[in-house]
Amino acid sequence: MIQDFNRNNFMRITRNICSVFAVLFLFFNLQAQDDVLSPIGVRFELDSEPMSVKSGNTIDSLILYNIDTLSLPILDDFSKDHFQKYDADPNDPDVLTEQYFALLDLNDVPYAANTVFTTIKTYLLEITLQPALTRDTTWFETTLVQYNNLQNYPVNHEEIEVYPPYILIDTLDLQKPAPDTLWINANLRAQDSAKVFIAEVDDPNSWWIDNNAHWNFTRAQLPWSLGVVTFDGMDSKGWPYAINTAQTGYADYLTSKPLVMNFTPASGVYLTFLYQPEGFGDVPEHNDSLVLDFFNVIDQKWETVWKVGGTPNHDFKLVHLPINEVQYLQNGFQFRFKNYGGLSGDLDNFHLDYVHLRTGSSDIDTNIIDFSVVYPIPTLLKDYTSVPWEHYRENPTGQMSQNVSITVRNSNIIAGNTQNANIRVFDDGILDQDYTITGGALTTDLNFNPMTTYTTSHDLVDIDENYNFPATNPNDTSYCFDYYFRASVPFPQPAELQFNDTVYGKQCFSNYYSYDDGSAEQAYGINGEQARLAYQFKTLGDDVKDLVAVQMHFVPTVFDHSNKLFLLTVWGDDNGQPGEVLYEDNFFTAQNPQYIGAKDQFWHYFFKDDTTVAVSGTFYVGWRQLDPQRLNVGFDRNINTQDKIFYSVDLGATWQNGSFPGSLMIRPVFSSHLDYQLETEELTSEELQVYPNPAEDVLNFSYVLDGNVEIYAADGKLMNRHPWTNQIPMFDLTPGFYIVRAYSHNGEFQQTFKIIKK
Repeated sequence: MIQDFNRNNFMRITRNICSVFAVLFLFFNLQAQDDVLSPIGVRFELDSEPMSVKSGNTIDSLILYNIDTLSLPILDDFSKDHFQKYDADPNDPDVLTEQYFALLDLNDVPYAANTVFTTIKTYLLEITLQPALTRDTTWFETTLVQYNNLQNYPVNHEEIEVYPPYILIDTLDLQKPAPDTLWINANLRAQDSAKVFIAEVDDPNSWWIDNNAHWNFTRAQLPWSLGVVTFDGMDSKGWPYAINTAQTGYADYLTSKPLVMNFTPASGVYLTFLYQPEGFGDVPEHNDSLVLDFFNVIDQKWETVWKVGGTPNHDFKLVHLPINEVQYLQNGFQFRFKNYGGLSGDLDNFHLDYVHLRTGSSDIDTNIIDFSVVYPIPTLLKDYTSVPWEHYRENPTGQMSQNVSITVRNSNIIAGNTQNANIRVFDDGILDQDYTITGGALTTDLNFNPMTTYTTSHDLVDIDENYNFPATNPNDTSYCFDYYFRASVPFPQPAELQFNDTVYGKQCFSNYYSYDDGSAEQAYGINGEQARLAYQFKTLGDDVKDLVAVQMHFVPTVFDHSNKLFLLTVWGDDNGQPGEVLYEDNFFTAQNPQYIGAKDQFWHYFFKDDTTVAVSGTFYVGWRQLDPQRLNVGFDRNINTQDKIFYSVDLGATWQNGSFPGSLMIRPVFSSHLDYQLETEELTSEELQVYPNPAEDVLNFSYVLDGNVEIYAADGKLMNRHPWTNQIPMFDLTPGFYIVRAYSHNGEFQQTFKIIKK
């Protein structure tokens, strides 16, 4: 037994060491490449909690949910939201309240609100001075109480012995008006109370009780329908389970509600699903896995019934499992998927689709009778996903897309006749345009062949050469149009799958140009000190436009580089490559990657002294980085503008195109009537002042926000980071020039100062 124990521990330690070396090997190999795609360390897209706790120390205000039970069949292709919402309010009329007390007597009667006991034995000490010094100790009587630890639910009481929380000292000869009291501050048990709210869940359209796994429409490669669930190393809020580590373990869970399963083994109960490793994300290694567990109702425990190890990307594979064991064919049965992999970010991806649990099935019942759209349509514009509304109003002609990519799939085992499809545009809810796409244009075959995916391109100008989005709306800052694509289904299909033949979109015009769809599948960066990254754009029209800022969506990878500096840069055009530098920050206005905790949120990087940069026609925006580490801007794998991504690792002498198909989440912002919303520094009531300058031992701030203060040396090296207080230390710095950067955690304020240390 000891030998087995030592051997198992040796193997476990060896695996951990190998995992660490694998991460380091990957890291250093990536460093050797100029431009790099990395897995995302934080996904800012989810912000929901299954239950709320208002106190971090007790269960007070905890909302618990009694989950309803579902009947078969369940069929989820993840084109719609079937995740349970936990949004009960304690004031809702159907929410029950349970109140718990920390201290009760043996008759279940709560003690008074200010009651305090200790578990240390206490006593009365009587001291007599005459005729001789004597001490008499009288121990206080033990009180037996019920004590509830209100930090955990369910609440379980224990009977404990307690005493008054003090020692009394009575010196009899001195005739004091009252004894001296020594209060005990250890092992206290104080009265407290907590309210727990119980909400009943009765939602037959919600099938999953957790949302750790990421429901999305863009992460998988050629899924069989619109929408998948992705398993990675991040929780429901998009935060890593263990960032900055090489830890591995079970990460995301997707758990069904309890099910009515009063069946026999002959009932033909089967679970079918599709899975794919990697997709557009991170490839899972062979020791990573996607796992399926069944809940053993008889023994009340989870049991693994299927799992698959990690591999590089492949087409979705179908799994078809019988459920014929008695311990699972019981009311209250549940099933869950989970993944094993890296816990420090968007790592070791698996994608899940078409989960189908039903009765009356068989070993050969594996056909999915569905005709579905596969991807959303992100834009109907020719070159961009969005352009400034003012620019479009001035140049609306010829802006409709000539390359609308539509991907559909016939998952059935029989062919489907080609049918017409429609793209319809709505202006304020009113149908404005109806593009009809003939069925034959959606497929390269005579019919939609069985088990086949078709991707076709469509020129909206060919369909209607005179149509553009109406530019007559008087709103001169922003405007949105709704649209959808619908494909006529060529054969009858189950009711649960009748929604994925339609995909909805919104064409919005604001104050920026964008290529991306607002969703980062990976992170992109350049290795090398003084490396440049430039992204090409072209304005609508040839007149001069005022560029006021650049939006960027930075994402932390497994390694956090938010303390690195870069110089915001704008270039003119030189025969299709970055040319003359039109603007560049100086070192004292250098900027940092800023992470914003929300989907589709971009940080506005402004030019120094609130200047604008005049551009016309083709121009480029990006940065010159000061450190060798890549800065990791969001990278959209679903829209390919690789030919517009340029980088240089030789001080701008030569430029190369990016190495990966996709789009950067970088957007140039132009002057409009929305400018007032961009001036975030004006949110403060006064200009921030720092003093003295030169500084010797401390640096003072005229006011404080919730944020940090960072101090950089003249070479860009981060020297110190402090919580933003009225005064930070400077005594540990050598004399010289420093850059001090103060910024708020909410992203609404940042300011940089040049400081001399004496």
